[in-house]
Amino acid sequence: MCKELCLVIEVDGLTHLDNEVIERDKIKEKDLKEAGFHLIRFRDEEILNRIDLVILKIQKFVEKIGL
Repeated sequence: MCKELCLVIEVDGLTHLDNEVIERDKIKEKDLKEAGFHLIRFRDEEILNRIDLVILKIQKFVEKIGL
């Protein structure tokens, strides 16, 4: 979480394939958005195998919101 950017970055692992977890994530995302936060999700394999693309996506997001 980056308070200054109101940004939450979440890494989803294998447990996020479960329908119950997916539903909880939807509620959590809605609550975060209502609180003024942005949320970016990555799968754990993206972090482990393509960190360059993860960094690029975060950079593009920061540029998009104008910081």
